Amino acid sequence: MPVSTSLARATFALLVAASAAAPSAVAGPQSFVERVDGNKDGAIQRSEANLWLERLFDRIDSDGDGQVRREEATRASLRRQKAAN
Repeated sequence: MPVSTSLARATFALLVAASAAAPSAVAGPQSFVERVDGNKDGAIQRSEANLWLERLFDRIDSDGDGQVRREEATRASLRRQKAAN
């Protein structure tokens, strides 16, 4: 499989999992900004977003192999749904 295809699939899996693991709509965008805003200036800088995504990736990558597979993304999504209920 070409590297670009693998990268695209991995990126898609991460985005799916991130949307499932992101703060719920009930919590609202203000809560999300407060949680991700490391320097507490009321905005999320790229470096803060990258750090948040890296931590999220590490939580979703349950086997620690540096890749988020469909199964891991699905488990993360199910955990998020269960926590929301």
